Amino acid sequence: MRRGELLRELERGGMPERLAPIYGREAPAAAARLRELILEFAETFPCTDDSDTWLFSTPGRTELGGNHTDHQRGRGLAHGASSQHRRVF
Repeated sequence: MRRGELLRELERGGMPERLAPIYGREAPAAAARLRELILEFAETFPCTDDSDTWLFSTPGRTELGGNHTDHQRGRGLAHGASSQHRRVF
């Protein structure tokens, strides 16, 4: 989606049909966070409103042990974290 179009959609209510399945009741707050992230990205990496913008969100993950499985006989222990990591490209 183009940056300008995406920002307008998020300002109008955050594309609920796309965000609600992921964030549930928190979709409006997620839309605000995503909008802030896009604006911050544009400050660091200047771009125009017609630039393609991609948003990615992944669940957090923490390695509790075995990150280098070659030293752990192929075993590792990971834990899912409740925070989300967001990126803009």
